[in-house]
Amino acid sequence: MKNALLMSLSVMALSMPAMAQDNAKSAPMVDLTKAANEMEYRTNLMALGSMSLMASELAEDKASNSDVKKFAAFEVSEQTAISSVLKDMKTSKPPMNEKDKAVMDKLKSTSGAEFDRAYLQASLDTHERLEDLGENFLGASKSSEAKEQHARHLATVTLPTIKQHIAQ
Repeated sequence: MKNALLMSLSVMALSMPAMAQDNAKSAPMVDLTKAANEMEYRTNLMALGSMSLMASELAEDKASNSDVKKFAAFEVSEQTAISSVLKDMKTSKPPMNEKDKAVMDKLKSTSGAEFDRAYLQASLDTHERLEDLGENFLGASKSSEAKEQHARHLATVTLPTIKQHIAQ
């Protein structure tokens, strides 16, 4: 099923955040798919979006398949827009965690078709984590009186798009 999803991501590129910077420090492993409050949701969304943005910016240059390059360009545009909204909400970019740092190191050290496969797998993984984060946050925040509804709105708007990316 993962191979079908990877192929679908490549095909999706036909139908269709500049936060990229190297983090000298890595964050400890935190479950980015969970958020106890709106600030955690926004911070985790920023972390996952930053990972997607950095990987996609790299793919714009390194991908060998034109469909993968198109998908990467789409992701850069999408993540830049989401990052802009998060910055407007005063959300800081956290340092990259060890798992994502290892993925970026792998992407930087591969090329050709191997890079394309690794990038699409990383993109799928990030989208699955984004989906889990959105669902977990919306489920947990339904019962709470949220002082700030913007994060719920952001999750509500982005979740269907994330699900569509995974399904295609």
